[in-house]
Amino acid sequence: PPGVFVMVAWAPLKVPLSRRLQTTAVVCLVVGIPVSCFLIAGLIIVWPFCWPLSLPYFAWIYFDRAPTNGGRRVQWFRRLPIWKLFRAYFPATVVLDSKVPKGAFDPQKTYLFGMHPHGIIGVGTWANFFNDFGASQFINGVSFRIMTVTQNFLVPFWREWLLGLGLVASSRQAAAAVFKQKQSLVIVVGGAEEALDARPGTNDLTLASRKGFVRLALAHSVSLVPMFTFGENDTYDQLVANPPGSWLRRLQTKLKASLGYSLPLVTGRGIFNYSYGTLPHRAAIMTVIGAPIPLPAGATDCPEDVAALHARYMAALEDLYVRHKDTYEKVASGNRRFPKKMDMRVVK
Repeated sequence: PPGVFVMVAWAPLKVPLSRRLQTTAVVCLVVGIPVSCFLIAGLIIVWPFCWPLSLPYFAWIYFDRAPTNGGRRVQWFRRLPIWKLFRAYFPATVVLDSKVPKGAFDPQKTYLFGMHPHGIIGVGTWANFFNDFGASQFINGVSFRIMTVTQNFLVPFWREWLLGLGLVASSRQAAAAVFKQKQSLVIVVGGAEEALDARPGTNDLTLASRKGFVRLALAHSVSLVPMFTFGENDTYDQLVANPPGSWLRRLQTKLKASLGYSLPLVTGRGIFNYSYGTLPHRAAIMTVIGAPIPLPAGATDCPEDVAALHARYMAALEDLYVRHKDTYEKVASGNRRFPKKMDMRVVK
């Protein structure tokens, strides 16, 4: 058990090596790589000695269309052993719903996977879709790309890492390119807005107002696949209450409109303490993959067909949640941070 001193729960001195290695993997992937990319990018901008190399690279970034043209996945990035340690840290698991018939996922077909909830950083997506050790083991060889905010591809080196993991820009053009290449697509539907509602014990979704992903599915004739990650919102704590209408939420909404991503005030854990830091808490992560929802014959992306398919998707997602929430509670019951759960709610 951790020792508490000055209102901080410190990690014990004797920790199994396996847990130390898992924490090291999380430090590297969540903090080390992104911070290093930002620091190196700043260095090559301000240090004239680097300009002969940095200027051609910046030109490459400007002309490179990979983020909107299907991506540039590097398979060995996704197979690095560090991902196994990252997944074991929480631990992260994937469950294929019992309603998914055998052979439901055909590698010759394309799908649009909807992930819920977003959480603070999307730990379930990181653990189960950024590598080949999670969801890829359950969907019969279906190849996919994952959408992220376009701003991620403006940061030197960080963009190359994300492209290598299979990420693409969040745009209609990028989606069209992915489907044209016979790839499937993973979208975290609630996005940055939903991150502002992510708190331990809650499952509040931004979904009622999100119909763009349904239009994409209808426009490109791909089946929708609902997914729910239990435990996603338990990985970080929000420091200040920000209910809709509060001054903080209004400020966060304005910043999101300007920056393209939200800025929730959060804390996780540190390397040597369990109370404060930038690392996610150890909270059991279980992503449940539902059955593909076939498109109605003759359906188009007209408002009526979009509304009908959106309603079917919401009903399928709620059914998925209700049938698996008790299973997750058993998985997570031994977790120190396991709070009393609220049922899934669609708040926007």
